[in-house]
Amino acid sequence: MIIFRRAHLQETVSEELVGELVSFQEIPGSGVEAQVVSSGHSYQIRVGSYEFTKEVIQDSKNMAVDAALGNVFVAANGEYFGYWLLEDRLREESYQTIQYLQKRVTQDIRIFSGDSQQVVSQIAAKLNIKDYMANLKPQDKLQHVKRLMQSNKKVVMVGDGMNDSPVLAQADVGISLQVASALSIGNSDLVLLQNSLLGVGKAIRYSKVTSRVIKENIILSLCYNCIMLPLAAMGYMLPVLCALFMTLSSLTVLANTFLLSWRARKK
Repeated sequence: MIIFRRAHLQETVSEELVGELVSFQEIPGSGVEAQVVSSGHSYQIRVGSYEFTKEVIQDSKNMAVDAALGNVFVAANGEYFGYWLLEDRLREESYQTIQYLQKRVTQDIRIFSGDSQQVVSQIAAKLNIKDYMANLKPQDKLQHVKRLMQSNKKVVMVGDGMNDSPVLAQADVGISLQVASALSIGNSDLVLLQNSLLGVGKAIRYSKVTSRVIKENIILSLCYNCIMLPLAAMGYMLPVLCALFMTLSSLTVLANTFLLSWRARKK
């Protein structure tokens, strides 16, 4: 059942359509379009952004008045029916995550969003982020990320929407949440299973500690081999002692690796 409430009428008019969904199409970054047949009549319905919905509206004067209020608009058979005002609630851990990144990430932090300028500017102000872009299509986000990568910058993208999937695939590291769309998860390098943005900071800590442990293990192995191989070649070491020291070398590397989780939490 689809219920429309016409806008800018002194008496609210409601129309209920109970019919068959003939077609449905999602246009990334714009909205959805569907065809519904009810009581022998066909209804072409559009729900989405201002620009996307305006394309099929014959008289958009009332819609222009609502443009500053709503962000999701509804049209049927070329007639404007009204809007929804949807507001995203910031995750509780967003501010803490941004603070952590601003202290430890040397490069800039940016917001790429398809929302309106007003909405994005408010979010950026709350999070103390100076660089942000609004009203972006998926291809716009992709172009911005490509330009950053062409300027030799390492790009880490965090997103969970279907529109973010091309950018997640393009970025050096794509991060999404477990509740993200299947397409975004498939194009991500890292999925935060706890659905918390705090996992971004944990990922940075673990990656730094993991890189250090790998280097330490390589150095330990090289030291053992550089000392023991010449001694064995010159006959100063018994084969059994060589085997013992090689086993100790492997155990040292394993022990250092098993301490990875503890070292990351301590850091």
